[in-house]
Amino acid sequence: MIRIASYLDIPPLLMLLSDMHEESPVDFGNINWEKTMRNVLTSIESGACFIAEHDGEVVGSVGGHFGSEWFTDRKTLGDLWFYVRPDNRATRAGHDLLTAFKQLGNETGVPVRMGHVFGEDVDRKDAFFERHGFKRIGTSYAEGM
Repeated sequence: MIRIASYLDIPPLLMLLSDMHEESPVDFGNINWEKTMRNVLTSIESGACFIAEHDGEVVGSVGGHFGSEWFTDRKTLGDLWFYVRPDNRATRAGHDLLTAFKQLGNETGVPVRMGHVFGEDVDRKDAFFERHGFKRIGTSYAEGM
């Protein structure tokens, strides 16, 4: 089941995001929980945070924000995180979360921008987004991580 997140979802959502961070093969540094909490609250308060539940357990989430690029005033809905627990990746959780996020973009009249930066399974992730109507517009590179 997919639903809009509420303040009651903050504890399990923080656990989920911690698991996402732990799973990453990229060293992004330690989690700054104050910053994480501010972003989670902003996402929830703007209605741009969705939860995937299975048997009452939070198994995935997508959270985003409304903003714009540094060079334009055109608003977009961009993701801050998009994560589904490994045991639930063969379900419709990822598809349903992305569908809900795209629907929010459609309802608010803004384009949706998604990304992935973990560097593993890139082709599979690209194919997932392309199947959902997204087109690739760039790539991320890092040095020293």
